[in-house]
Amino acid sequence: MDLKSLIRNYREVDDKLRILNAKIADLRKERKEDETKIATVLQSPQYASIQKFAIEDDGSVIRIQRPGEYSKGWNLPKKTLEELLNTYFTSFQTHDPKTCFEFIAEYVKRTSVGKEFALTRVVKEEKDE
Repeated sequence: MDLKSLIRNYREVDDKLRILNAKIADLRKERKEDETKIATVLQSPQYASIQKFAIEDDGSVIRIQRPGEYSKGWNLPKKTLEELLNTYFTSFQTHDPKTCFEFIAEYVKRTSVGKEFALTRVVKEEKDE
């Protein structure tokens, strides 16, 4: 193959990916809207004890994580890290890596508690792995 045909093929694949990514973005938006509606219903006291929904027709399960009951993944922007390090080194007498890490980890733990409902669907094949 010559370079020209390789470039054309690349462009065609890229165009297809762009179309699919737009469709995926729309579907994610729709799913988020559904999650918001489900969360509104789950706030009712009659659903307070529900932790998961089993979907019988496909064997999947939707896990429910309630506000304040789970931690999100670590997210620590550079600016926040810099602020934490400055605080640590100006506030603590002992400057060792373990204490510094524990100080930062405690901050992340406090600030990464989920504040809204989170739904996760686990498909049967994923459960078997």
